[in-house]
Amino acid sequence: MLPLHYAIMNNAPLVVVQRVYNLNKDAIKEVHDDGWLPLHMAAYYDRDEYIPWLKRIYPEAAMEKDADGRTPFELATRYSRLKSMELLSTKVSQPLPAIEGEEKEETPEVSEATEQVDTNTNQSSDEEKKQQENIQES
Repeated sequence: MLPLHYAIMNNAPLVVVQRVYNLNKDAIKEVHDDGWLPLHMAAYYDRDEYIPWLKRIYPEAAMEKDADGRTPFELATRYSRLKSMELLSTKVSQPLPAIEGEEKEETPEVSEATEQVDTNTNQSSDEEKKQQENIQES
């Protein structure tokens, strides 16, 4: 089993799945022994946080059939994965931006700078809450 499939199956955080993808971008088009692409895995295991991202990276996967002839949507339907069914039946809202010098970039690299921004935002929110509590106590 490829690391990308394994991460999806085991419900790794989305950022981990994205990093695994960044290490091997071809894995998005690789099938598991049963013919499942990563989108099939996400549909079967009802990993609704991955589905929009996977559809943006490799939209063709939505129509790919597994070894038993099932698309990700059909898998989700067969196993009553309602959230996955809903996400798989909607169109991708925004294509990812192209990077200069390449025809199409499949996904932006996940960077530590992005994580730092998220951490700083959380710290700012905590500081604001403390300040508000101090004002209310006065």
